Amino acid sequence: MAVMTYQGYKLFHQVLYKALYFGRAERLIAEIEAAILKVATEKWGAKAEGIIKDIRGNNMRFNFRDGDSKSDYDGYAGNMFISASNKASPLVVDRNRSPLTAHDGKPYSCCYINATIGLYGYDNKGKGISASLSGGQFFRDGDAFAGGGVASVNDFDDLSEVQMLTPIQKN
Repeated sequence: MAVMTYQGYKLFHQVLYKALYFGRAERLIAEIEAAILKVATEKWGAKAEGIIKDIRGNNMRFNFRDGDSKSDYDGYAGNMFISASNKASPLVVDRNRSPLTAHDGKPYSCCYINATIGLYGYDNKGKGISASLSGGQFFRDGDAFAGGGVASVNDFDDLSEVQMLTPIQKN
């Protein structure tokens, strides 16, 4: 597995482990491609380049993709992105490395984060290259691509004095 840390890249989805996009930074793209080739060679040896060629463009088998393939979604076009996930909740910290929770409101869709991901090759029901998100660090605020921003506390009424309703019992 190749583990890499990317600094200051925009988080696409509210869920931290959905997609990270990188713009068209040629140096970074070359670094990611080299890491993909490294893990593929570790997994499949001399067949690695041919396998990469076969799976590239298949979003079910190759995690590093051209955002133009998702041009229906705001912000993807003209960028590259990595789809990464993790069954375990990844570590999420703020700029001072203090742990964050969902209650903190960060990270959020379209903010910038530092992300640590691991790339690996697999052979389950076909060959592929995937990514695991190990953690993220909130880097800075960002503007939403489309739609509204995150709600604030002032968007809600104070309900501390409102009596709770008793649930209706079904027979």
